Amino acid sequence: MRSSVPLYYDGIESYYLFGTAIWTALQKKIKIMKKIAIIGLGYSGLISAYEILQLCENIEITIYDRSAANGAGIAYNSHCNSHALNVVASKMSAIEDKADDFTKWLLDNSLIKEEAVADTFFAKRQYYGKYLLSILVDMQQRYHDLVKII
Repeated sequence: MRSSVPLYYDGIESYYLFGTAIWTALQKKIKIMKKIAIIGLGYSGLISAYEILQLCENIEITIYDRSAANGAGIAYNSHCNSHALNVVASKMSAIEDKADDFTKWLLDNSLIKEEAVADTFFAKRQYYGKYLLSILVDMQQRYHDLVKII
């Protein structure tokens, strides 16, 4: 597992974040930060921003992304109907404390008919990309004054 690489610039400490271990170690530091920059708006950038906003009430986040990935990134931005996820839908929630979030999103958007199907259903990658976009839209609406995407 990789560890964080501390960088020092004009007395300001910043980190490259790698994995959940470093996320756990940095939670206390993040709570006292006022601004955070995230590079990339794929899955990792989106969910990092989401989790930081859940942890901190008044932190400004600037996300730099030139691809306009809208949270889907390359992996989930497919427009091919035959590209499926390699994990069943019931195990694909992007929100850690909401294990059935993706399943509920599929039901709400009439992409599956009953919750039990999610245990055997391999959703299309584009569905997951749209699910991630819905998280981004919700995050922008709820935290419009704290999140800026450049």
